[in-house]
Amino acid sequence: RDAFFNGKSLLYSFSRTLGGEMVGIYAYYLASPFSFILLLFPKIYMTEAVLCMILLKVGTAAVTFAIYLKQLRNAYNYPMLIFSLMYSLMSYMIIQTMNPMWIDGLIMLPLIVLGVERLIVSGKYFMFTITLALLFISNFYIGYMTGFFVFVYFIYYLLGKYERCAMIEKAKILLRFFGATALSIALSSWLLIPTYFSLKMGKLEFTNPDFTPLQNLDLLDLISKTLPVTYDSINYPGLPFIFSGTVVILLAAYYFSNSKVSFREKVSGGSFI
Repeated sequence: RDAFFNGKSLLYSFSRTLGGEMVGIYAYYLASPFSFILLLFPKIYMTEAVLCMILLKVGTAAVTFAIYLKQLRNAYNYPMLIFSLMYSLMSYMIIQTMNPMWIDGLIMLPLIVLGVERLIVSGKYFMFTITLALLFISNFYIGYMTGFFVFVYFIYYLLGKYERCAMIEKAKILLRFFGATALSIALSSWLLIPTYFSLKMGKLEFTNPDFTPLQNLDLLDLISKTLPVTYDSINYPGLPFIFSGTVVILLAAYYFSNSKVSFREKVSGGSFI
């Protein structure tokens, strides 16, 4: 806000301790397009501005999920409304109002998944490329996690649900997917590369992270998180927030007991979960 109205710099700030670059802070906290809503409010109404921003993010997540349901699942209006609300009001969304910069992942995810399925079925990669790039720009931190999810979903859909082509054709689709992903990274590199150097001058310099995979929780404990009102902590050792409506849990059980769903699809769906 100071950069726009008071002539301050978007790249460097003397308000940061004795002075420091702002690219890393911008990429982590402020790069979401919704952040510009804060410019519409006087400074004394900043808390109201943040509330408005969060409400718009939650509403937009419902809209993008409704688009996904309409485009690929041909959903009727009332089910589309119900499931869109459950998606946008899931426990992750509510808890992360403490970290509103991480909500953009839920906004873009339905559109990215829509792009994945279009890439597989029709070979069109424009939507996937643009939406993934927008997410990387909005928040690189939640972006790379979403990237892992999207890759797993791509494999699940290609091998588990899409049965219309031979393996050679699926190999071509895989190459197309990696190409579109690389293009997304390239389109967002104008922000990702400076952010990398920002991290290198900070946390990466005085920390030595260990990326060895470890099990931090008992997977059976996650069952409790399928129920409402189970908040423990947003920090470690708090459990992941996965509740998205009791109806979803009941329908998941129905999915695996439904004789109309093929055994192959059940196995791939269970593996994906």
